[in-house]
Parts: sequence; structure tokens; C-alpha cells
Amino acid sequence: MSAHSGLRRPFLAGVLACLALTAAAADPPIIFVTLGTSESLYYDVGRALCSVVDKTRREHGIRCSPEQTPGSVYNLERLADRDLDLALAQSDAQFAAYRGERTWEGRPFTELRSVMSLYPELLTILTRVDLGLGSLQELRGKRINVGSPGSGNRTTWDKLQAALGWGAEDMQNATEMTPDRAGTALCAGKIDASVLMVGHPSPIVTAELAACALGFVGIGSDEVDELVSAFPYYTKGAIPAGQYGLAQAVPTFGGVATLVTTAAMPEPVVYESTRQILAHLDDLRTRLPVLHELKPATMAREGITAPLHPGAERAFREFGVTP
Repeated sequence: MSAHSGLRRPFLAGVLACLALTAAAADPPIIFVTLGTSESLYYDVGRALCSVVDKTRREHGIRCSPEQTPGSVYNLERLADRDLDLALAQSDAQFAAYRGERTWEGRPFTELRSVMSLYPELLTILTRVDLGLGSLQELRGKRINVGSPGSGNRTTWDKLQAALGWGAEDMQNATEMTPDRAGTALCAGKIDASVLMVGHPSPIVTAELAACALGFVGIGSDEVDELVSAFPYYTKGAIPAGQYGLAQAVPTFGGVATLVTTAAMPEPVVYESTRQILAHLDDLRTRLPVLHELKPATMAREGITAPLHPGAERAFREFGVTP
């Protein structure tokens, strides 16, 4: 049963009582919790998070199931519908949902609650080395794949494009392919650059770099200072040199991958799930390279714009972090 809709009120009260007494309960009742991910890296991250929660399920009764989905926007919609219990979402998508912006205009998702942030998701621009395109301004008017409408790639690119002052005439050659198709098209010479919103090291980026001679286009401070200042869910960042054998780090900006839920999720469930994740950070850091920088203080604060769920807040305080 789900932690939301599948529990009747009397049974939920019994479950919460049992959770409070897990030390004395030999076999706590099983609570199934669904975690919305995506069809790419989010799914791997979701599997890793669920695995550390499941590792001690005999103690707390929570069984976490990662669900493949189309991504952030879909996940937030399904959270609002109570079809998911937890979800991974980009920090900008979280911000828009809670504030009632973009597709949420007129219906703010005020019941949205943060659990933690996980890792930076950086705007990453790849281009073929033979084109000699070394700066963002040199991409103006070129064949850039900016991603499909509603995707994290496209949403972030649209913000950057507006900050650059590029109009429709500058983007008339843009394409809207998915990342996997864009990589093939880039190597085949059908486009000049591809925009990705990913955590690093990225399996997608690694595969594309191996497929043909590609390089990164950096996004400097002059191009993003105003953007980062205007939108609290964005921050400056850099693609580390060592992750792809680069001569130097590539400056850029981006958001943060966050774990979210709703105010209706029982506090003991969120508390126990958060506590297990924090207790197994070493495992998570070694399991997935993108999680190698996990730190409790950062996880409790960075990129979080919806209020922190009380269960998550309690767990962070137990680990010495004041959100």
C-alpha cells in the first residue's frame, strides 16, 4: 500500500503507533513508499536512495520503490495528485510549483515540502571541436539543440537566452530533440551544439565524448551574474576538469536535484527515510559518482525553496544540522 492513498485513517494511526515503537516490534507493518524519478540519472539516484532505506526495513517497516517517470514536471504533478509519495525534481521546477508559476500558474502547490537536496545539475553545452566554437556568443544563430518544451534543459536555456537578449531570429535554427538523439545528431554534423542539464560526472556526457571529438562551451560570470541573482534556485558552478580529462574546469551555472514530498506524508515515514539516507552517506557516495559530494549541511539548505518537511527537519537536527 502507498503511504498516501492506500492507508485508511484507523490503519494509518496504528501504523504510526507501531513506527514509534519499532524498537519493541519484531515485525513492523510494511509501508510501501513510491519515489518518482525519471528515465535517466534520476532513476539511478532513486534506486540508490531506496536501497539504503530498504536495507533496514525490518527495523522501520518502510519499503521504498523507485518509479521511472518522464521527470521533474511529471513527478510534481503526480505528487499533487497523491499518485507518488516522494519525488526527485529540479530546484527550479520545485520553485515554480510551490510559487504557482509556469504551468502551475493560478494553482500553487502549497502542500509541497522539501526533504533534501542532492547534487548540482549544471547547464552543459557540448559542441564539435572542428567547429572552433569556444564561447557562448559564438553560438548565436547556430544550430543548437535546446531540448523539448517542458524539459529541464529547455527551461534553463530559455532563462539564459532571455538574459543574453537573444531573440527568435537568433534561435531560428534551434532544434528540440531529446538528449540521446541530440548526441547522435551532433556527431553526425546535423547540429552544432547540444544543451544538457545534468549532474556530473554524467553517463550521457561520457558516452557523447567517446562517440566523437567534442568540447565544452563555458558560460562565464558576465553572462550569468544577473540570472543567478534574479532566480534563487540557480547558482554558479563548474564542470570539474578531472571528471572528463579536461585541461581546466568549465564555468557554468545550474540548479540542484532535490527530493520532495507533500505535507500529507506522515512525519515518521519522512523522518525515518531521511535518517536512513543520512546514516548511509558513505555508501551513497561510493555507489554513484554524482553523489560523491553529499554533505548533510548542504543537503538541508541548498536549492530548497519549498518548506522542509518536519520529519526531514527532525532527522537533520539529529545529525547536528540546523536547517
